[in-house]
Amino acid sequence: MDTNIAIVDTVNKSYRAMEVPTGTKVRPEPAVLTDNSLHTLAKEIDSDLRFIMLLCIPTTRIIQMKDDAENNGWPPSLLTHQMLLEWKVARATAKDKDKVADIEKALREVGKHEVADVFIDRHRQNIDITPDAFQS
Repeated sequence: MDTNIAIVDTVNKSYRAMEVPTGTKVRPEPAVLTDNSLHTLAKEIDSDLRFIMLLCIPTTRIIQMKDDAENNGWPPSLLTHQMLLEWKVARATAKDKDKVADIEKALREVGKHEVADVFIDRHRQNIDITPDAFQS
């Protein structure tokens, strides 16, 4: 098995194990916010920590996660994916439209306008973000 795939599986399992508070109404998430879509998005963002900071993840947590990733030899996109998953858990009770707006705004503020356009287009169609979405 590819090392990166094994790491992604480990990260996904650890975040799926986290639970939302009891009594929280769980509804289907938009396709662009699934773990797989966020993984693909992370590959396009790579290691732009400004993007992650714009999602309001605490700076100390970003530094801690960055150190952990470097110590474990994770590629930059996997660190971004892990941070997106943590953001997703932290925002579990937020409205989906607000989460989508947060990501779009952060993408545009770091100059990833084409990525933001694909993200919003896929959201409107309610389909997953796949690597082919970014191929010209």
